[in-house]
Amino acid sequence: LHVRSRRQRQMCIRDRDNIEVDGHTIMTSDHIGALREFPKSLVILGAGVVGCEFATIFANFGQTKVNIIDRAERILPFEDADVARLCSTNLEAKGVTIHHRAKLISMRRVGGEVEYTLEHATGGRETIRVQKALVSIGRVPNTDGLDLEAAGVKLSDRGHIVCEDTRTCVPNIYAVGDVTLDAALVSVGEIEGRHAAELICNGAADSLAYDNLSTIMFLDPEVAAIGLNEQDAQTRKTPYRVAVYNYSLVNRAIAMRATDGFVKLLVSDDDEMRILGMRSLGVHASTSLEAVSLMIQHGRSARELAELLLSLIHISEPTRQAEI
Repeated sequence: LHVRSRRQRQMCIRDRDNIEVDGHTIMTSDHIGALREFPKSLVILGAGVVGCEFATIFANFGQTKVNIIDRAERILPFEDADVARLCSTNLEAKGVTIHHRAKLISMRRVGGEVEYTLEHATGGRETIRVQKALVSIGRVPNTDGLDLEAAGVKLSDRGHIVCEDTRTCVPNIYAVGDVTLDAALVSVGEIEGRHAAELICNGAADSLAYDNLSTIMFLDPEVAAIGLNEQDAQTRKTPYRVAVYNYSLVNRAIAMRATDGFVKLLVSDDDEMRILGMRSLGVHASTSLEAVSLMIQHGRSARELAELLLSLIHISEPTRQAEI
């Protein structure tokens, strides 16, 4: 059972905040790609990955004044504070206004535009009018018409299918992709689909591992994430050590005049120093994911990563001298 979560949380939004998504003035990510011209102003409800990515896109073109409504303390609340802080600073440097700790009171269409009212953390209220609005506060599984409970399939409070290694509580029903409680990523859904097919055919031996899942946030600069961050490690009470390497020390970044960023590596707090996770912000950040993903999967040490980098330096040095 692979059901993509195509329906934006429109019903939940409408019940809670009285927002009516029409797809033209108040949109979701399903609609905004159909715009024929840049709006002069845009408000984005939600400061997760999708909201911040669209804020980056419109801010980069420089034709739209972008506002973000962020109910939490910071954007990207699932990431560490240093990651969110740099992303927030970069968005604001592009002219994006972020309404931090702001509660949406109302959002409605008025004369072909969008008028929304916020209540700030100080208690004051503010009403702003913009040309378009993007609602980006998550999705719900599109399973209402399947009557899964009648089939005995267990669902979470939010309607996701509860399963373990793609198996539901019903022996002959498997679930993969966004409809489960796992990460809502295309790559994860594809891997789970293949794994479920192998299980059905008695071909899969090992369970799926999610410790080395990687994501790329297409911000400016891009953000690459894999494994645990500090928030995750603290929530799980996993002892760890952390090291941060600034992009101002990376030769390629210096040559490209793009030293805005850093790499943060988490390892286990023991003599093994197994790699637990990495966050990389900056130009070409995503190129560092593959090697670290493989090392996490095989439980390798940060020492081995350091030795690999040193060996590459020693191998390439004679070549540079010969070219000179």
